[in-house]
Amino acid sequence: FQHLLTPQAQEDTVQHIKDYLMPGGIFVFDIFNPNIKMLADDKFKQEFGAEQYVTKSGIRFVRKDRIDHRDYFNQLQFAEEIFEFELNGKPYKIVDKYTTRYSFKNEIELLLKYTGFQLLTIYGDFHKKEFGQAEYPGDLIFVAQKSR
Repeated sequence: FQHLLTPQAQEDTVQHIKDYLMPGGIFVFDIFNPNIKMLADDKFKQEFGAEQYVTKSGIRFVRKDRIDHRDYFNQLQFAEEIFEFELNGKPYKIVDKYTTRYSFKNEIELLLKYTGFQLLTIYGDFHKKEFGQAEYPGDLIFVAQKSR
């Protein structure tokens, strides 16, 4: 959902999902809750994260992230996912560039209502803690029902 880069694309997608659901059908989806501190802090323009993994074949690699730039007017974030590893003694760096649109809770609530869904609940994490009770920034997990 966050790779849909315009409000119209998000609306069209939710409408298509609604078209496939039976009356009373349930639609559950999650997005990241926007982290205001991260959106405002330029330190994330440097590589961060450095999560280390080992593949089944024994290759060690590091996964990092970096924010290239932001478009605050359109709520877009241009980011990079960076993978560094060695293979046969030769270092490699793979950079996957992508763009996401961050959406706020109230936007999605209105989108669901506008497209004919009744919002049943919003969770803040996958342990079903209510939004606002989970650790910040947490997730936004929407449970909505297609109007009958």
